[in-house]
Formats: sequence, C-alpha cells, structure tokens
Amino acid sequence: MRSFLNKLDKSTGTCSLAHSGMFPFSFGLNALDKNYNPYWILDSEATDHMTPLPKHFSSYTTCPSNKKISTTDGSLMTAAGQGEVQISPSITLKNVLHIPKLSVSLISINKLIKDLSCNVIFYDNVCILQNKYSERTIGHAREWNGLYYLDNPDLPPDLENSNSFFSDSMKANREKVFLHHCRLGHPSFRVIKLLFPSLFSKLDVESLNCEVCELAKHKRVPFPVSNNMSTFPFYLIHIDVWGPSIVPNVSGAHWFLTFIDNCTCVTWVFLLKQKSEVSCGSAFFLHGKKLVWS
Repeated sequence: MRSFLNKLDKSTGTCSLAHSGMFPFSFGLNALDKNYNPYWILDSEATDHMTPLPKHFSSYTTCPSNKKISTTDGSLMTAAGQGEVQISPSITLKNVLHIPKLSVSLISINKLIKDLSCNVIFYDNVCILQNKYSERTIGHAREWNGLYYLDNPDLPPDLENSNSFFSDSMKANREKVFLHHCRLGHPSFRVIKLLFPSLFSKLDVESLNCEVCELAKHKRVPFPVSNNMSTFPFYLIHIDVWGPSIVPNVSGAHWFLTFIDNCTCVTWVFLLKQKSEVSCGSAFFLHGKKLVWS
C-alpha cells in the first residue's frame, strides 16, 4: 500500500489505512480526491469488498448509520450501502460496501476465496483466480507498483487509456507476448514471433524467459562423445548398478552390477539381492581379475 500511495503524487487529500474494529468495521484505503480509479485492487488485508462508485452495483440496499470503516489514524467513514457487484460472468462480489470517500475499489481476498470457492495464485507480475474444483481460470490480475489490479474487460477503451494509475508498461509488447505464450500452451517464443511479428519490433527472443517452461521441459545433458579407447585389457573398467527390479529373478536378485572392459568390451554381470552387496560384488570382480592376470 505504501508504494501505491507514493505513486499517487497528490498535492492535497489524505491517505490512510482502515482496520477492523468493535462494531461492523472493515479495512480499507482512503485517498480523498475527485478522481476515481475504476479498477479493482486485490487486498489481502481487507475484511470486506468496498467501492466508492455506486454504478458498479447490480443490487443495492442502504446500510445503517453505524456501519463504518475505521482508519489507522482513528477516523471513521460511514458505509452508505451494500450490495452485489458483477465484475465478469465468472466473478460476482457479494456484500460489497459502498464507501463514497474511497477513491479505489478493493477486493477482499479472504472473502473472495470463501464466496467463489477459488484459489488465488500469485506470480511475479500476474495473479490468477482459479476455481478450486474444476481448476478453471475465472480471472486475472496484473501487478503494478506492488499492487494487483483485476482485469476488467467491460471498461471502455477511452477510460482505460486515460487512467492515471496504469503506465504504458502495463500494455507493453512483452506482457502481450507472455499472455499469448500462456494461452497457447507455452510454445517457444520463436513460434510466438511467427504468429505475432508486430509484438517483436523492439523485443529480442533470446531475452524472453519462462520459468514454467524451464521446469517442465528440462532434459538431461547428453554425455560428450568420446573416442578414447584403452590399449590393453583392464586399463579402464565401466561400472554400473541397475535396480531395483520389481520382478526378481529365480535366485531372488533385484539388483544388477555390471563391469565392462573398455578395451575388449567384455561384460561381467553380478546378480545382487540387496544394493548393499555392491562392495562384495566389486571385491569378487577384483579377485577374479587378479586370477586372470596371474
């Protein structure tokens, strides 16, 4: 919240945080100004949803005069009413407080999780609202200056462009590239460049990095090709242990210990019942090697 208040850059007005109190109190942010931010901000500390704009409500009832929010400086603000607000077809907020003195609309994450039975997953620059049972994505929020703003497709374009709370970086090509990358199932960024070349006018494909792709598409680094061959037997021995096998052999062995001579490619296989018998198998092989050379 502190970073948000610093970015407001207002010469007049007061800003304060509200917290829960003895009687129907709620937590909220108060930034008095004639301009209102039409976006909804996800707030982990808010005890109720609240908005200063009455046009958001699809149903509305007045509140008693003792319904207030308390700020950290001790001042109180009265809730004029409450009702339901439908932000999108998948997100309907219930019991939203109408606080005329607020200049931002806040979504209580605690109430959102309980009312919609959803999971709220935070990443570096985006937040995803996901249905708890079907795991279907029902909403997105974008991070800006430490706060997460809920995407609202119903806002008119001129209002979105004139909003002072969003910088041009929110609509940068980089974010659009990552959005298409996620929606299309995480293809390579070179494929995204072929599909949307206009987004890469000032972007370098090599500078784009997706953490999910790195974790999900990791492959084992191949062993380097080696042409070195030993010139006489038993100079270089390759040893490998394999197991445990689900089905044992007739002697009850679950593990296999192999020795491969690099010069002759002769292979010795020892069957082991326990992995702890590897040292015994190695000792037996060394003893046999001495008998061969003696």
